[in-house]
Amino acid sequence: MSTCTPTHLTTSPEHPMRPRHIPGEEGIWVFLLRTSTGAVWLGLTFATLLSWSLGGHHTLGMSNSHVVAGISILLIAFVNIRFVGLYFMELRGAPTLLGSMFESYCVIVCAALTVMYLLA
Repeated sequence: MSTCTPTHLTTSPEHPMRPRHIPGEEGIWVFLLRTSTGAVWLGLTFATLLSWSLGGHHTLGMSNSHVVAGISILLIAFVNIRFVGLYFMELRGAPTLLGSMFESYCVIVCAALTVMYLLA
């Protein structure tokens, strides 16, 4: 047996044939929220469902609700882009210049698309 076994593949002492961490034992929510990446993934899923529901139902009780819904969807999309870049492309630990360029890109493109949407 190799001495370089990854920790997620090791077995528990009580059950040598059973993996140490099984998501069902502590509940799927605890398993997802154990790391920041899991929490971000859960937030991205919620944000995607929220923007999907806004896209299908424009009746927000206002006369210009389609404009509010469209801008909300754009903002949610760019927040999703930012979190994907920071957590899944690992730009959190990137050099300051690269991180600043990514953040600037998100803000500039979101602002440009919002202005174009409002002018259309």
